[in-house]
Amino acid sequence: MSRKHFRAAFYLCYSQAREKNAFPAATEDSFSRSLSRLSEQALANQERVKAMQSNDQKERKKHGELRDPKEWKDLTTPHLVHLSLLLGTPVVDAAGHTLGRLRELAVTPGVRAAQVTEMIWGPKNALQAVSPAGLEQTPSGELRLRGDAHPRSFNMAEPLLLLDRDLMDQQIIDVHGRKVVRVNDVSLLWVFPESGTELRTIEVEVGTRGAIRRL
Repeated sequence: MSRKHFRAAFYLCYSQAREKNAFPAATEDSFSRSLSRLSEQALANQERVKAMQSNDQKERKKHGELRDPKEWKDLTTPHLVHLSLLLGTPVVDAAGHTLGRLRELAVTPGVRAAQVTEMIWGPKNALQAVSPAGLEQTPSGELRLRGDAHPRSFNMAEPLLLLDRDLMDQQIIDVHGRKVVRVNDVSLLWVFPESGTELRTIEVEVGTRGAIRRL
């Protein structure tokens, strides 16, 4: 995905969110700087993603289209995941008790705008959120709350970009600016630096593959 495509997607969704008063208006210059940083970070991740492509394809051939996070055998190495498959994942506490299902992922426009900052679960009137570092994947496909994590109450009106609400199924201009296409999915990358687990946005999918994955 090109920088132009990535920026077009987020700018359009940001504009639509502003029209719906999803979060307070910001200056265009400020948001433009955020988009520039977002695209730079996304492009910086692409080389890493390309190196993973061959292994990803091998896994897909072995298992078919990966439809569930539990199909990844090694959960401690960087791997790709799709937003459509991640949403709905059960979130459990350290004892294994169900807390809810993952409802949303949020990014904060700013210096590290490509990084998911909040993972949100629970009923609409009692949403909870924690950073990706506060959750760990389990072999059974759940997201388990770490013992040292501190979830907080979450309000959907917070000034964040929500990937499902503000990006999925939205119309964007294609890379050449010639036609309007629809966002069918968002590709994300789990990474595990020494500072803790991170989840980064990589690209938006506008092809039929993303649409078929959601069937």
